[in-house]
Amino acid sequence: MEIEDLNLPVRISQFVVEQLKLVGISLPLLWTQLLVLVLCLAASYFFIQHLRQKEDRDLPSILITIAFVLFALGILYSWLDNRLNPLPGEVTGQITILDREGRGRFNGLYVELIDFNDQNIAREKGIIDSRNGFFALTYKPDFADYPRFIRVSGNDCLTTNHPLTRSALLSGDTINLKMRCKE
Repeated sequence: MEIEDLNLPVRISQFVVEQLKLVGISLPLLWTQLLVLVLCLAASYFFIQHLRQKEDRDLPSILITIAFVLFALGILYSWLDNRLNPLPGEVTGQITILDREGRGRFNGLYVELIDFNDQNIAREKGIIDSRNGFFALTYKPDFADYPRFIRVSGNDCLTTNHPLTRSALLSGDTINLKMRCKE
């Protein structure tokens, strides 16, 4: 499990981006995280001022204040992690086709790096080596967003999205993908 999967503020930011995309608004993930951060800091400030004015501090107000502060810290943690552990900007992999044999089994297959907005962010056309199924793609690492999927498509093959994690991108290991195609 990724640390980012446990980071609720980042997950909420991703959810907001997904919902806005459904109505035709495309925002970078960084702007959504910034908006959530500002809202959390404003709410934290409001509740801290509220607690200072009250002589009798009630438990729900204290817990709500702590929750907003933790939300803000979650976003700041993800930004710090992005700054301290930048992505390499390259993905390498190998495709194994389970139901094709022979020399031309990789002909017509392409790979793409798909970001959070379902756009290809690879700098080059993702052609797969026709002999062994290897590919290499480069991308410009964004601050808050990274490639979410490797999309493989081609002749007589179902287009499949293979999820990418931040830790897999940081490791730089060759990613092994399996897929099925018609004979």
